[in-house]
This record gives sequence, C-alpha cells and structure tokens, in this order.
Amino acid sequence: MNKFKQFFLLALGLISFSLLLLADSYKINSTSLDDLTQKVTLLTQEYLVTKTVDGDTVVLETGEVVRYIGIDAPETSKGEECFATQSTNKNKEIVEGKLVRLEKDVSEIDKYQRLLRYVWVSDLMVNDYLIREGYAKASSYPPDIKYQDRFSKAEREAKKNNRGLWDICDKSLSISLSLRDETLAP
Repeated sequence: MNKFKQFFLLALGLISFSLLLLADSYKINSTSLDDLTQKVTLLTQEYLVTKTVDGDTVVLETGEVVRYIGIDAPETSKGEECFATQSTNKNKEIVEGKLVRLEKDVSEIDKYQRLLRYVWVSDLMVNDYLIREGYAKASSYPPDIKYQDRFSKAEREAKKNNRGLWDICDKSLSISLSLRDETLAP
C-alpha cells in the first residue's frame, strides 16, 4: 500500500473516531451519523476500470457502466467527432486497469442506465482533468451541478491556452467553414 493511501486511511480513521466522540457531546442523531458514515465509505471504496468506452464513459469490473458527470467528450459512436480518438485514448491512459473512486452527485443513473459519477484516481479528479486539458467540454446537466463552476473555469482555461480540442477542432472547423464559403461564393 503506498504512503498516500496509508496516510489517507489513517486520517479517515481519525476523523471517523473524532466524529463518534463529537456525536455524543453534540447529540448528533444516529441517522445523521449513518449518512456521514455512508458518504465516507462511498468516497473510499475503489473500483477497477476494465474498459474505456470513450472520453467520458468507462466500464467497471462489476460490469457497471459509468458516465462522467459534468463533461461531454467528442463522440466515437455516431461517426467520429473531432478529437474523439485523442479523448478516448487519454481517458484510457488515466483510468483503464486502475482503481478509481466514484463520487455521486444527485442522480444515480442516466436514461441509458449508466451510473453518473465524478471519477477520482488518487487525488486526480478525472472529469476536471479532461476538461482542463482540452479532451472534453464542460457540460451542465442539472441537478448534478456540484462542480459546475470548477468545470466552467477549467474549460475557460483550456480555451484560453488552446489546449486539445480547443486548438485542433476550432482550427479545423474554421478551415472547413472558410472552404465552404469559398465554394458557395459566386
């Protein structure tokens, strides 16, 4: 077990113990304490990613499909969109074959029965990283908006610095539009 994980688990144990002591002195009801314990458990449970579907979707060893909350990566399924291969490959590099932690917002699943989650590898939030580095766009789907401001800021930073799709796709779109305009000109 690496030192970070050991430290994290030790800190988590100390926090849990402290909360138990405080629960008695502040008369926290058992329901609140149970909710807190459940949230701590969810944030520390790890899952193995066995397959990368695309830039914002993965499959866990349990067979469950996870769709990243708050991002929209270029699609490979409906004809390949600009930067789809790069986005999928980067996501694969970050998570495939690795243990991830999943953080739920409000919704459990989407209309395709995929789990909706923020995904963490160690201390890296994958959703944020993919947006910040230009592999995906920020995309808000209420009610799951916990990190919306963070993602919007990451997207502005990626655009400003012409990272990833903001460099390649904007230029190719500009070129294709100018070629179209030349073709249509009398």
